[in-house]
Amino acid sequence: YVIVIVHGGHEHYQLPSPRMQETYRFFVEAGADGVVNHHQHCMSGYELYKGKPIFYGIGNFCFDYNTANSPLWYNGLMVSFDFSRDGIKYEMIPYIQCKEKAAVTVITANIENPYGYGRIIRKNGRIVSIVEEKDAQDEEKNICEINSGAYWFCVKDLLEILDDIKPLNNQSEYYLTDAVKLFINNKKTASVYLSQNSLIAMGANDRLNLFKLNDVYRKILIEKFMKDGVEFLSLDGVIISPDVKIGKGTKILPGTILKGNTVIGEDCVIGPNSLIEDSIVGNGSIINSTQVYQSQIDNSVKIGPFCHIRPNSTICHSVKIGDFVEVKNSEIGAGTAISHLTYVGDSDVGKNVNFGCGVVTINYDGVNKHRCKIEDGAFIGCNTNLVAPVVIGKDAYTGAGSTITKNVPSYALGIERGKQCNVDGFSKKKLSGRKLKVKE
Repeated sequence: YVIVIVHGGHEHYQLPSPRMQETYRFFVEAGADGVVNHHQHCMSGYELYKGKPIFYGIGNFCFDYNTANSPLWYNGLMVSFDFSRDGIKYEMIPYIQCKEKAAVTVITANIENPYGYGRIIRKNGRIVSIVEEKDAQDEEKNICEINSGAYWFCVKDLLEILDDIKPLNNQSEYYLTDAVKLFINNKKTASVYLSQNSLIAMGANDRLNLFKLNDVYRKILIEKFMKDGVEFLSLDGVIISPDVKIGKGTKILPGTILKGNTVIGEDCVIGPNSLIEDSIVGNGSIINSTQVYQSQIDNSVKIGPFCHIRPNSTICHSVKIGDFVEVKNSEIGAGTAISHLTYVGDSDVGKNVNFGCGVVTINYDGVNKHRCKIEDGAFIGCNTNLVAPVVIGKDAYTGAGSTITKNVPSYALGIERGKQCNVDGFSKKKLSGRKLKVKE
């Protein structure tokens, strides 16, 4: 059995990051029988991925082995990881492990500034111990080969020495790295896999380190998208989650944030300053300075600027949504135009509907939500209030300024206005004391 033990997390974040979740699932796809995140600050949880268990926030997992002392653990190969999978030829590690019959294989890297990392101590070219920064002597601090925090253990050998690991160091902590020296003292073999990519060994002990790590991974993702035909005019403010998919020919503008399982089609323009989360955007669409959450946007749609597409919305093809529009839990039919300053919530809108400026669907009565239905070809005049539940029929028309509380039949005009009354001479008296900024 292969059980992957991951130190994945950061004390400032209780949930594992999307990058780490991608790594966990990668190990399952690579053949691991299970993954365990033993970071004590990570929120406890459990999921099945392709039938294999992934555990989060187990705590001091390695030192609780007596509760799992079974053939699965005893005969298995345990892998402990604390970094991204990029830059590692994983097939080489078990090869080294088996060839040398090693109790542990440590993944290392050479970096220019090793401050803060554990140093690899070698004798006659072989690893003999790992010394942490706070415990290192001056000459040891000059060593540039560092511990990546990633190890492949023979579980049988590891279980034999775990009880011998003691907190005898400047931080009074239990160091898993002490296992290397203990193995050698017990006449076991310890091996090293020296990665040629120093980035894989970067750690995050503070906000600055975490920022640098995220920036490295961000650039790796963006470079991959560029090679696949996605255009980036600038990387300023661009953040893309690892599960995002982007079609070729799409242009990503500055300030764009793509999160979760978002899928962007081909030949789109996203941004500037757009946020899209767990949503689908079809081919040839433009999303300008807009936020989109858990929604579907079809082909050839133009949205923005300054729009909010809230969850469970479907924007059909060739729709135009202009500035300061909010859509929530609604379907907007093909060819419909919502040009500006409009709220469409809990509504089913047909094809080729036109919304004038300032239209509001009034969907909440203080207790329950209600839906509006607007059929194909309807024309909704400026400043119309549609008080749900209400139906506007096919090719129907509402007069500007109306508050519609009853259904409007197809091809009919729905109008609701008070009678206009003009009072002659009123403003001359009312405004007689007004001070003008510019005299005539």
